[in-house]
Amino acid sequence: VLWEGGHGGTGTLLAGSDPRPSLELWQWHLRPGETRESDAHVPGTKEIVYVQEGTLTLGVDGRTDLVEEGAAAVFVGDRPHSYGNAGKGEVRFVLAVLDL
Repeated sequence: VLWEGGHGGTGTLLAGSDPRPSLELWQWHLRPGETRESDAHVPGTKEIVYVQEGTLTLGVDGRTDLVEEGAAAVFVGDRPHSYGNAGKGEVRFVLAVLDL
C-alpha cells in the first residue's frame, strides 16, 4: 500500500517495470469523500482506469468526468489529475500508468 486516504481508502502498486518506458499496475479503493490528487507525470504519460465498483470522479487538467462501474477511461497523465469518490458507496478501480 503506497497511499492511504483519510477514511481508509488505499492505493496499492500491484506491479511495475523500470527503467522507462515504465508500466505500473495499481489497485485503488476510495471511500466516500476521498480524493487522490496527483501532480503531472513526465511528458507523454498515459493512464487508463477501469472502474470495478461505484462511480469514479476523474479530474484531468481542470475537467471533471464521471466513470461508471464497468467503464474505462484513457487520459493523459502529464497534466494534474485526480481520482475521487463523491458518492455514498465505495469506489474500486484498477489503474495502468505508462511513462514513456
